[in-house]
Amino acid sequence: MERTLLVVVALEAFLGRFLLKGIELPGTARYAPGKPVPPPAWYVALDYLALFLLYFATVLGVLTLVVGRLEAHRRRGAPAPVRLGGYLGGACVVALVVTAVGGMVNAGGPAWIMTAAIGGVALYAIAAPWLAGHERVTAIGLGLVAAPVLLYAVLALFTDRIWTEEELWSGAARASFGHRLALATALAALAAPLVLAPRPLSRAMVQLVPFVAATAVSALGMFMLFANLPTTIAAIERTFGFSVGARDALSGLALGPVRISWVHLGLFALSAMTWTIASCVVADSPARRRLGVGLGLVVAAGLGFAWPMNYVVVAAGLLAMVDAAPLVIAEERRGLSAVTPAIDDEAWLGFVSEVVARLRGAGGEVSAVSVRGDHGQISTVVITERHHVPVRLAITRVAGAVVSVDLVCGRESARVPAWTAVARGTHPAPPPLEPSFALDEPSFDRRFLCRGDRVAFSRAVDPELRAALARDVDGWLAGWDGDGVRHRVFPGCGAEIDQLLPLTALAEGRRPEVAAVDRVVARLELCARIAVGAGAAVEPTSESASESASEAVDP
Repeated sequence: MERTLLVVVALEAFLGRFLLKGIELPGTARYAPGKPVPPPAWYVALDYLALFLLYFATVLGVLTLVVGRLEAHRRRGAPAPVRLGGYLGGACVVALVVTAVGGMVNAGGPAWIMTAAIGGVALYAIAAPWLAGHERVTAIGLGLVAAPVLLYAVLALFTDRIWTEEELWSGAARASFGHRLALATALAALAAPLVLAPRPLSRAMVQLVPFVAATAVSALGMFMLFANLPTTIAAIERTFGFSVGARDALSGLALGPVRISWVHLGLFALSAMTWTIASCVVADSPARRRLGVGLGLVVAAGLGFAWPMNYVVVAAGLLAMVDAAPLVIAEERRGLSAVTPAIDDEAWLGFVSEVVARLRGAGGEVSAVSVRGDHGQISTVVITERHHVPVRLAITRVAGAVVSVDLVCGRESARVPAWTAVARGTHPAPPPLEPSFALDEPSFDRRFLCRGDRVAFSRAVDPELRAALARDVDGWLAGWDGDGVRHRVFPGCGAEIDQLLPLTALAEGRRPEVAAVDRVVARLELCARIAVGAGAAVEPTSESASESASEAVDP
């Protein structure tokens, strides 16, 4: 439904706001009295089509809002602040829908109700990702998109308090209103590629379709500006709803020694927004595609808010982005593939032998085995014991390249973990858990996003262990009270290729340094200490390890 709405609104913007209102017919004026020459039939037909699209977009926007809020209400398990924000946002949507439907039949309430309602929706879109503890970059992106809408609502509601009566009558207030709105919109659009584009950003930047779309918009915009500057500025103002005037459009902003005119800043911003929308729409992640559609709805509706259609479509776009935000990162992480060098079997087994020898030298039974699977997959499993906690290290390789490192200290559990800690970065996510929490330790909080039971996490991971995690660890950890801890690392996906294992040296056939082996042993020790803090079983497991060793084949 949101995609259909985007197509309808885009057609309405092109026909009704951009094209028809800019056509000057010889000897005629639109429905002006005293003009004997009527418009041609093709113009009247297109005008009726644009009017139909305007009303159809309003009805479809209302249905999109209602259906979207009903689906969001069915979702359970959100923390209390998120539910409260959802109720407040839903109340704004109800007020917006009622007044929009009333406005369509000339029975709407005061205009300030719709303005306050769209401001409430924008405020909810800004706050919801932070209340839910979503990924920060996406939360910043939502805030940037919703901020101009909130700014419009504040300026419109408090016009009499912001400007004097003389400024209102002279037109200075309108010009100031347009300048502020244009600046906020342009800055948000210029930042959109950094915070809303698909991840990893390096992969999105080489996509052909977004590049072609942004280049086409830039070229068309430059051509129109050179061909007829006043007409082009008027068309932009009609389409996107804010006015800066032809004279002021050339004055612009002074950025140090460089002055950028409003019109060129707007063109750069439109090109950046076009690239962002196109890159999201062609992304592999369904949630990222929905986020792009929501962004497209906000842009296509504009910030003029001259009709109920503008209000409901902007609200539908913002809420679509809010609903897509929590799913975006998880979906993109699942689609990632590691980019690590292939390692010869002999070199790999030599490194594993050194790790096993080091573990045996530190005391305790150690066994290791490599198992070949389908499609070139090889799993190397090392079983040992640290601090009387059973430890299982599993390293998966595909076609010789390491894909993942999976370390379990204690017992594996099918229960929901008590807590998770994920290093900030683009890599596969840990088991889902709410709510998020911070420990008021800047170095650790900058490095890790924690969710779940804060007390259980603090009990398992003391300040010394947290410092070690912040200094040395990538990937994620999950803890189960009374069972153990699981730690996963994905080299080349959110973690440096050689951060834990010396993959580059092994791929080049070089013998790894002693420090590389020590890193692996230290990681096992670290996770075993966290497992002890989590209350994992501490019974000696040397007997079970010996049995495993008798069945396994040392590399």
